[in-house]
Amino acid sequence: MEYIEANPLPPECENCNEDCYECDTAGKRWYLSKADELRIRRKGLIKAIERLERQIHEIDAELEVIERG
Repeated sequence: MEYIEANPLPPECENCNEDCYECDTAGKRWYLSKADELRIRRKGLIKAIERLERQIHEIDAELEVIERG
């Protein structure tokens, strides 16, 4: 994954000497390719699915205990 620097620079960045890591407008200067954005989004969705599957298994286990009585 690699950040791409905007060309031309946004007006906020033209005469700036600050560190981009501490800047609120760094996202205007540095951005990810569309492919990298999609990869990150995909990874987040997979993690969400895994969390939901764990919750479903916990519910199923609790239901099994209740139904056994």
